[in-house]
Amino acid sequence: MDDRSTWPSIVFVSAGAALSGFGVLLGAVGTHVFGQVMNAVEVDTFKTGVQYQLIHSIALVMVGILLRQLERPKAAALAGWLFLCGIPFFSFSLYGIALLDAKFLGAIAPIGGASFIAGWGCLVFAANKGWRQSP
Repeated sequence: MDDRSTWPSIVFVSAGAALSGFGVLLGAVGTHVFGQVMNAVEVDTFKTGVQYQLIHSIALVMVGILLRQLERPKAAALAGWLFLCGIPFFSFSLYGIALLDAKFLGAIAPIGGASFIAGWGCLVFAANKGWRQSP
């Protein structure tokens, strides 16, 4: 495995782990602190952001590991970049909507959603491109 396929693995696993921890923190703060000052719709919006952040953070870790197992990892690497870009566009825009009443961020969230969908599609493609052969 060359350095070009190693460094994205490190980036995706590290970012996924950090964003997962941050997602757990946000979920706790959202429930115990923000939940006291937000209405039910805002709480639901915030929880949706946390849920998608956690799912795609774990997916980043998975992609980082998967990159080292695929014969042709380019599509999987693209999936990782799409997940990494999708989290701020989708989840962080929902946090802004819920916490700051910044409704204009609703126009940004679909960019993140499209990134997530495209990332999952890239993983389907990557899985069908073949696994690294065992020696």
